[in-house]
Amino acid sequence: MNVPIVRNHRGTGRQRRYAGISILQQVWDFVNPLAKKARKLPIEMLASYLLATLVTTQKSSMSLAQLDAATPGRLGAFVTDGKRVVASRPDERFSLQSVMKLVVAMAAFDAIDRGKLTLATKFTVGFEDMSMSHQPLAERVGPGKTTVVTVRELIELAVQQSDSMAVDVLVDKLGGIGVVQSFLRRKGITGVRVDRTERILQCETVGVKWKPSFRVEGVYDKEVAAISAKARTAAQKRYMADARDTATPRGFGNLLVKLATGKLLSKSSTEGLLKVMEGTQTYPERLANSVPAPWKFGHKTGSSGTWNGMAVATNDVGIARDDSGRFVVIVCFLGDAKGDMDSRNATISKVPGASGFFKRA
Repeated sequence: MNVPIVRNHRGTGRQRRYAGISILQQVWDFVNPLAKKARKLPIEMLASYLLATLVTTQKSSMSLAQLDAATPGRLGAFVTDGKRVVASRPDERFSLQSVMKLVVAMAAFDAIDRGKLTLATKFTVGFEDMSMSHQPLAERVGPGKTTVVTVRELIELAVQQSDSMAVDVLVDKLGGIGVVQSFLRRKGITGVRVDRTERILQCETVGVKWKPSFRVEGVYDKEVAAISAKARTAAQKRYMADARDTATPRGFGNLLVKLATGKLLSKSSTEGLLKVMEGTQTYPERLANSVPAPWKFGHKTGSSGTWNGMAVATNDVGIARDDSGRFVVIVCFLGDAKGDMDSRNATISKVPGASGFFKRA
């Protein structure tokens, strides 16, 4: 289902300047009436009190246009209930990072629907299956040591814990990364690309090529430390310009709408994947904590490393649903952003409130 854009929340330069002025006005309107109360607080509590209350105010009062204008980076967002859409930079491309693991999980459930696998299918994995970055499954293997995992475990590890080894094993058992992209084409999904395994992607973003020796603790870190600053900067620029493993907010939003409406997978697989997503443990401070009850929220996060003070990708995508059958898809890609992880997470946390789809009691 391709949902038309009703309103594009990306203004002109003048509109963005006005948005900045509006934000400053909101700060003044907030601080001025509370000055008497603030003066009564101990000095060591004053800053944290004002900041916490200001963040709460901004979550509910800022539009996506204002949020994008105030962000030291690119805020790509797409929020829809299948009828109405609010969006920011909906057709720009953003690096997926670990959000790709959700797409691989979708392809795995599709393979189950087609009789290629079952959730109970077992695989033996070992040291040679290790990947890069965060991989809890790797703790169960080593040289000469193997473990048995089911497809269900691999999907849960990949989505809920963002396990890179689990997703690379899934890709291998599906038949390679090309099978994942074929799944997207077969389902009529545009604007979403999954081109590389985690081990290949993570190496190339910093300017090295994957080597089997990277499975040995410390080898990869030593090689990366030897890269010159000039070479790392060049690798970052290549990564930012690379169309592989990227998506537009609109493209990924349409993918999630198909999932939410049962048009992507079978009924049992749809419910199974949504429940897996609702068990995600990573970065609740991005979107999950900002989706109010009684909505249930299932999601997948993704993050790049930083270089030169910039993170190419800080992402969260998901589906909020309630007992009546309503749903709201939320896609948030924060690209090329300055600031530490806490500030980037805080920006993403404002998207549900800025979208206008959620009202707190």
